[in-house]
Amino acid sequence: MEDDELQEFRPTWADYQERKGEIMRDSTPGTAVFLLSDSSLFYWKEQGYDWIERIKCELPTRELTIDGREPPVKASYVGCCNDDEAAYYDIFLDVMSMIGITDCMMIHKNPTKMEKAHLERSDVVLLAGGSVKTGWQYLSPEHYLGEAIKWRYYDGAVLIGIAEGAQIIGEKAWYKWEPEDEEYYVFKAFQILPLVLGVNDPEETEITKVCKQIGFGAVSLTIPKGGGLIFNTDGCFEAVKGVVIE
Repeated sequence: MEDDELQEFRPTWADYQERKGEIMRDSTPGTAVFLLSDSSLFYWKEQGYDWIERIKCELPTRELTIDGREPPVKASYVGCCNDDEAAYYDIFLDVMSMIGITDCMMIHKNPTKMEKAHLERSDVVLLAGGSVKTGWQYLSPEHYLGEAIKWRYYDGAVLIGIAEGAQIIGEKAWYKWEPEDEEYYVFKAFQILPLVLGVNDPEETEITKVCKQIGFGAVSLTIPKGGGLIFNTDGCFEAVKGVVIE
């Protein structure tokens, strides 16, 4: 694919800002957001049915091709939080195949032109877990990757966040500059969720401290180990496999 062909469908910054404004003016999310504590939930069966089919039900409607067929679903895996560890991408491929999605691509922390082109046409975008500090080096507003993910969400793609990836989708995220630090560095994250998200924090020690640092008005939800949370298109949150603590 030539560079000028890639440029044809690549949205401009003005396009992104306009679309973001349209979504933000609405009180409900554009598409469902799936937030998981870990990847085990993908393989969970609920009353004999594969839970992952729930994600399939939320896939956006795609325009038909000239011969009347629906184009294949595209899915992107973003692993900058785990420093692009290939083994986790293999899990992603297996999970996507369970719902019939085979047109997948790993989007590296410094994506190629082909990876950018795939991401910008994806119907599913998964942001993997690992380290918030590592991932934010490539997901902050100064970099292409984070803005491209938000653009896809605002334009109709299903967004999936796992562990630290889920936290970044929230209003704020955090990390420690050094392990021995007493306080966390708290910053504005993607702000797709209207709250901060705790993951794998059974005693709620971390999220409690973060909320105290944020101060008055901080709202949080904590997903238990093995569980998940869905931010539905009606604006309601749906707990999956466990109790989500506010």
